[in-house]
Amino acid sequence: MSTFDESDYLFGTGPLRMIVDSVDWSRPRLHDGETWYDVHGIEIAEDGRVIGPRWTTVKAAACRFTRPA
Repeated sequence: MSTFDESDYLFGTGPLRMIVDSVDWSRPRLHDGETWYDVHGIEIAEDGRVIGPRWTTVKAAACRFTRPA
């Protein structure tokens, strides 16, 4: 599971907890002078409940996933 600070993802408030399924490495976006990627996964509430599918955009510096070669 990954947790993103509010400043590391777009369109939400507070920390975002999710199980990341995929990152669209092929389409980096530039926002506020930084690189961001579209991320898809399952959002998880703080108490562990599954909220459901979630698409978001995450700052590259916060993407701590292995990028395929």
